[in-house]
Amino acid sequence: MAIVGAGIATLASKAFYLLFLTTKSKSSLRIKTPIKLFGKPLIAAIVMAMGLLIYNRFIEMNLITLLIEIILGILIYSGTMFLIKGFSKEDLVLAKGIFRKS
Repeated sequence: MAIVGAGIATLASKAFYLLFLTTKSKSSLRIKTPIKLFGKPLIAAIVMAMGLLIYNRFIEMNLITLLIEIILGILIYSGTMFLIKGFSKEDLVLAKGIFRKS
């Protein structure tokens, strides 16, 4: 429970910091941040968190299951983003550029 509490505190402080920076950038730099950009990634993150919480409930943690959990988190998040059409064509081109050998 201590780890969950630390995670919630970290999440709350990061959310506050993001909100502060967003409002400050809107006022001083006149930058607009559309709220709809946060919706799909937030949904995918919530689905991933629920999936990983269920995984942790039934699995005893060790190094191998930790690696599996990391891979599972990536797959759940990416799969959810794909299913709700959260990726744009620009994102896919960027991902191809990262994995392409130079």
